[in-house]
Amino acid sequence: MQEYKIFISDNVHWQHRNEYLSLMTDFLNSKITGVEFEKSFTTLHQENEKIVRKIEFDLEKLKHFPFENSEISPFGLLKGTLQITGDIIGPIEVRWDSNS
Repeated sequence: MQEYKIFISDNVHWQHRNEYLSLMTDFLNSKITGVEFEKSFTTLHQENEKIVRKIEFDLEKLKHFPFENSEISPFGLLKGTLQITGDIIGPIEVRWDSNS
């Protein structure tokens, strides 16, 4: 039963992936603040969890839920959406000995 709950949750959140991606993009492009991002992300996540709970306890919705075993891979989801413009962190001037 737990596997089905996880599958339902993953499916609902995956259906709203563009909303999550839009929030992340706006935050990374400084269109929204960290506080706005956190509030919007939490609201979106809570709304999706309400949908998940409704599906889990509604037999009619469960009958029509797509339980096919299609594996959805998150790899490559953000391909081409981000651009590295420089070092994330510059080199540090600390000498160290790998043998010690």
